Amino acid sequence: MTTPDRPERTRLPRRGSRVWLFTPFVLLALVVVAWSAAWFVIRDRVADELDARLAEQAALGRAWTCADRGIGGFPFRIEISCSRLALDTDVGLALELGPARALAQVYQPRHVIVNLAGPLSARSPQGAIEAEWTLLEASVRNLGRGTEQLAFVVDGPRARVAAAALPAPVAARAERAELYLRPSPGATRREGPIDAVLRATALEAPGLADVLPAVAAGPTDIEAQMRLHAPAALARAGGDPRAAGRAWREAGGRVEIGVVSLETAAAALRITGEFALDALDRPEGRIEASGRGLGPIAQAALGGRGDFMTDAIVAALGGGSPAPVAPGEEAPPLVPLPPLRITEGRVFVGPIPVPRMAVPPLF
Repeated sequence: MTTPDRPERTRLPRRGSRVWLFTPFVLLALVVVAWSAAWFVIRDRVADELDARLAEQAALGRAWTCADRGIGGFPFRIEISCSRLALDTDVGLALELGPARALAQVYQPRHVIVNLAGPLSARSPQGAIEAEWTLLEASVRNLGRGTEQLAFVVDGPRARVAAAALPAPVAARAERAELYLRPSPGATRREGPIDAVLRATALEAPGLADVLPAVAAGPTDIEAQMRLHAPAALARAGGDPRAAGRAWREAGGRVEIGVVSLETAAAALRITGEFALDALDRPEGRIEASGRGLGPIAQAALGGRGDFMTDAIVAALGGGSPAPVAPGEEAPPLVPLPPLRITEGRVFVGPIPVPRMAVPPLF
């Protein structure tokens, strides 16, 4: 008896492992966990570093207060916030601000953006400042060799200054103000010079009309480019201005004026030069200038007409009140002025000493 042939059983291919399908998700989860753990470690280090810096400042007589301090920004930023920022110093300076926030990307921790909200209240034995603004933002870059770049931008600043040196409080406002600081190109040490650029657009200070009528009569655009030598000597001296000035002078400190430009519809001034301090803490140096419409300013500074020398200086600087430049009209060219020199507390215009003008010590 024969056995019928059985049909051959079809063999199915062996099902492979599906682990590889889940591998990307597992790796992603591990990356998320690792990143989260790293962020919290960085946050703790930032808190410790901040506490250490505040302790250093307190030891130098500068006590900072960050009310309701918080550290957040997970997952890609580190953000420090304060509901109120205040400073008290041993030399009598007290400063108070509104909410403040500083943030940096985790992958770019040495570039910090700071936002400060007003109002600002600053008081010292010499006077007080009250200020507010629409926006105040600062940018700080640090590559491990000290601050590489510091920038301040303020939109719509408004301030009121009261000081013993002023006969009455002065109010000022501007459309925009900017300040930039960085080590000079080629400087390799922290003690090297620092370059500074200051700009102010449509600056107005009506309270100065009696002192500088040609400047205070309308909005003034200001730009200053300067280089400060031996800045580290100022920082090491602490908060005592007299000690700071002495240390700066002994370290060879001086200020190079690349350009300072002031322009209104009625007057303009552009100067270059260099200044330092003499042995009695008086400014000394030389200025090269050009301008237009500066006669009224010189007249106010010299106390009015009254002698031949004063009249000659006023005439050399443009004479009487200048005609303002109409919108769209080209301003007259700047006229070179006699060089101004300050030495031993006296002011010279060219070889001529300015009468009734003495430069007192700064400290």
